[in-house]
Amino acid sequence: ELLIEGNKSLPNNAALLHAMGLAQIRSQQPALESLRRAAQLEPKNSRYSYIYALAVNGQGDAEQAVDILSRALINNPKDRDLLIALVTINRDRGELSQARVFARQLVATFPNDSSVKRLLKSL
Repeated sequence: ELLIEGNKSLPNNAALLHAMGLAQIRSQQPALESLRRAAQLEPKNSRYSYIYALAVNGQGDAEQAVDILSRALINNPKDRDLLIALVTINRDRGELSQARVFARQLVATFPNDSSVKRLLKSL
């Protein structure tokens, strides 16, 4: 209720919209619109785009999720979560060549991380 009232007072507050989207996910209410708006209002906040993309992917739209993540990666090219999500979603939808591209980017960005090297090797 507090989030709903806050959203009425501050309808374009990305942090509030993001929090509302997370609360809606937990209560199984439609959250995509709040998460989408938060990601659009603050495109440089990779966390908002990441959570929105995961929600979209969870609804079965992997292609749109990859698009959201790819756009977020433009502003945040070294964001580990974005890169791992791009590897994973592309792998899961059978786009192994794309998954490898992002896995190589992960290895280049985090060369001392053995887990990203294993991820690339698994592809």
